[in-house]
Amino acid sequence: FKEFKMLVENPNKRIECLQTDCRGKYMSKEFWNYYKQQGIRKELIPIYSL
Repeated sequence: FKEFKMLVENPNKRIECLQTDCRGKYMSKEFWNYYKQQGIRKELIPIYSL
């Protein structure tokens, strides 16, 4: 994700939110801590609605 973030962000645009289902199956605590440090909010949505 860090590499993707560097590719898509620039001084005028940044990632603000990540949408994921409530399971968090592939999201580690380290992953969420990184998001929090970067000021990216997480948006949990109902399972199977993506």
